[in-house]
Amino acid sequence: MDTERLEWSHLGDWLLPFQGRGHYDRELDAWVGMCRFKEGEGHLCCCDVPPAAAGCKTMPAGKLCKEDVLFDDEGHSGATLVYMGHSRFCLIESLVTDPGQSLRVLRITSFGLKYDKDGELVIAQYRSYASISYKTVLKNPTAYLDPVAFWM
Repeated sequence: MDTERLEWSHLGDWLLPFQGRGHYDRELDAWVGMCRFKEGEGHLCCCDVPPAAAGCKTMPAGKLCKEDVLFDDEGHSGATLVYMGHSRFCLIESLVTDPGQSLRVLRITSFGLKYDKDGELVIAQYRSYASISYKTVLKNPTAYLDPVAFWM
């Protein structure tokens, strides 16, 4: 953000390894998000902060978390990763319990991230908090639905 002109500045055309949002974590000194590539589906990944060079199109160096953060359910229809500060994250998953019905389940899990002794990204302090069922008003209950969430 250019604070003198009060407008955003375009710094680069980086291809970041995230599906959806990426979150900067100061303790990890990296951007963190859900992996966008098929071989990393269901895993978190992190990448270095890209250089602020205009026109840079190379993907920054990154790491794939060993553990799968998504539950292995057939009815999985979307997920949102929320950054809570100090390497803590919350994952909100949306699941369709029965494709013919309008019932959905939200699964909420929080965890920390850290680098292990080998420098690999790993999950720490894993805790499942809640599972909430609700009915949707969508005409097509199997439609893709990422939950909307934020942290304050």
